[in-house]
Amino acid sequence: MSSSSSHSVTKDSVKICVLNVVSQGHLVNGASTGPQRRHLTVCKKDPLDKIIQELCQHWQLDEPLDYALQFEDTKRYVMEKTKDTIANGQILKFCQSPKRLVRELVNIFEGKSDIEMRANAFKSLEAICKDEAVALEFVECSRGLELIVRSANLESTNGYLLSHLIRTFHTVMSHPGLVSWEDERIHPDFVGIILANIETEKSKQALKQDEPTQECSLSILNELVNTPSRYHEIDRTISVASLLNFLQSDNSNIQRNALALFNSLFSLGDSSKKMKLKQLMEERNVRRTIVEHIIRRQPDSAMRYQLYVLQSLHLNLLEKKMNTLVENQDQKALDKIKELRRIAFKGQDQGSGPRTRFSEDYRKLGFKNEIDPTQDFCVVPPGILGLEIMFAFALNHTDQFIKLVLETSCRKDNHDCPLAQITIGIVRMICEITKIGHKIQPQGQYHPMFFTDDNPLGELSAIMINHVVRTWNEMRATTEDFNKVMEVAREQLVTALSQSPSSFEDFRKCLRSYQEITESRKEEAKNRAERDGPAIRHLRESLEPEMLELVQRQRLNFLVSGSHFSKIRKESKDKHGFLFFRLSTNHKSLLYGDWKDDRSVPVAEDLTKRLSLSEIKDFQTGHECTHLKDVTRKGNRPERLALSFTKENGDTVDVMAPDQKTFDMWSDGINTLLRKPLSSERAHQDVNTLLSMEVKVRLLELEGISILDSPPPIPALPSNFKISQDVQ
Repeated sequence: MSSSSSHSVTKDSVKICVLNVVSQGHLVNGASTGPQRRHLTVCKKDPLDKIIQELCQHWQLDEPLDYALQFEDTKRYVMEKTKDTIANGQILKFCQSPKRLVRELVNIFEGKSDIEMRANAFKSLEAICKDEAVALEFVECSRGLELIVRSANLESTNGYLLSHLIRTFHTVMSHPGLVSWEDERIHPDFVGIILANIETEKSKQALKQDEPTQECSLSILNELVNTPSRYHEIDRTISVASLLNFLQSDNSNIQRNALALFNSLFSLGDSSKKMKLKQLMEERNVRRTIVEHIIRRQPDSAMRYQLYVLQSLHLNLLEKKMNTLVENQDQKALDKIKELRRIAFKGQDQGSGPRTRFSEDYRKLGFKNEIDPTQDFCVVPPGILGLEIMFAFALNHTDQFIKLVLETSCRKDNHDCPLAQITIGIVRMICEITKIGHKIQPQGQYHPMFFTDDNPLGELSAIMINHVVRTWNEMRATTEDFNKVMEVAREQLVTALSQSPSSFEDFRKCLRSYQEITESRKEEAKNRAERDGPAIRHLRESLEPEMLELVQRQRLNFLVSGSHFSKIRKESKDKHGFLFFRLSTNHKSLLYGDWKDDRSVPVAEDLTKRLSLSEIKDFQTGHECTHLKDVTRKGNRPERLALSFTKENGDTVDVMAPDQKTFDMWSDGINTLLRKPLSSERAHQDVNTLLSMEVKVRLLELEGISILDSPPPIPALPSNFKISQDVQ
């Protein structure tokens, strides 16, 4: 059946097909008619209620409020804020409205239905509340939040029903901006029920819940902990010991949510709270649990990030010591320095000899200030942390410490290695590389080996002290070469850490010798000489415009093929929507539109929106994007992947690239179209790669080696070529 609306066709009009799934199934001559269809032209500026009312009149249906439109492909309800995304030729479904669906389910729950029917009602609510329109109706018009909280208090002993209540609550709250976590309707009694739901120590209530409910409970508590007005409420009552037990789960989502909640408690606690949590981790040997149940299972990127956060939180506990100077009257520090001397020269006369004897021993230990060694620790970083690391090394590796003192202090050829200064330099270097005292970044590297020891910094320092002393000897360094040795040590440390060794023993194997570093530098210098010689440099300069043009052309081809982007909306984030962008074949405009499936590519006709290059007033990327200030942050979002187009009228089109490659390709492509220089690191690498290849090809020609213009012909098959197969 085909008809048309009375709307005059304008630029805001679209032609759509509406399937009436409410009235389908009528029998005509003994056969089902299937869903009724209506083809019409609608104006997207008209209120949605007006369009629905016209459809109700056409199909002779009462109560327009009981009906709504759905996108046929995504099964999402059309809302006032999403009707602009209706594309020309799109199919919509005419179906029951969120109001009617929610009303029917709430009536079942509030009626005299049995427990199973009520549980099934909330199970249905959990499913349909994934749609923002349904969740909005449930919360604002049906007092759904109050219903969940009230029902949870009444049915707290019914595990089956309670699990569906919690999961429905989590689904509703997952819509950003719909309900604030500070909302007073989230009553403390309800929060207490959630807390009891993760109890694995006393009541063991968590063991009665299914995994999806455990996952939701942990996620809810994490959101509450990160809500300022709720933190102390959770902190006072949560069982951290129970929480840590979830790290042994076989469900990676539960492990990740549990670790994220623990990290939130850790990061938001005061210094005493942090030390208690650290002590609890040591008592329960949580590091071993993490290694056996998480790291050995090859964690995904989200879990690796939580491990990085936990690693940073633990290392940052050393920040105070790292920035604390050692006072010359600090008796504890003086005692440790004296103990270092006693351990190093054990068996020798330790009596009250002349002061010069002490000075000579402190010189052998490698202190710069032989009269007052505390002055060596008056530089931050590492401050008093350097002394504690050296003291721990002497206590835990006594034989090795004594051996190093004898090796480094008894040479007569001015090649003595100052052990104390080496230790201080190594600790400072490790503090800088592991970023102790820095804010946790949206992305960071975790080191698996740090979870294999309760004092990872001390163990890492001990290995590096031994290796740097060996490097000192290999370099036949003197005190004037101290900075050179530390430069080599930094390169050794960074290279070894980049290989993500799983244990400190593996780390030791990853450390390169001075000879390997030297060979690597020679190779690099050779390549640099070939690359940077006057003649080569002139050749590269002459070829660079051609290579740059080739990279630009490749970027534009990438834009023409198109990419999926995540939507960014102010005050909220559409978790289920994607935008697909592509460059028109004439390179004059960008075509884009909603596309829910990130695994398929739309044709140009499906992209109803157009952004002409002449309309673009400004193009921003990464942290420069002003719209990020207005976006509600949930978790750690990769702001560096954001792209923003500002039109002449001030409107913006804001998207988030799915990965670094897409971000680089699009930022380079847009800059090419706007006649701006390419800004990504990937572009510079591609240009340099092409230049290096072209230069090498040109140099081959100088050697008399001819380069074929076309691939060589495939030779004929040999006359004795046969295929045989043994049949058993």
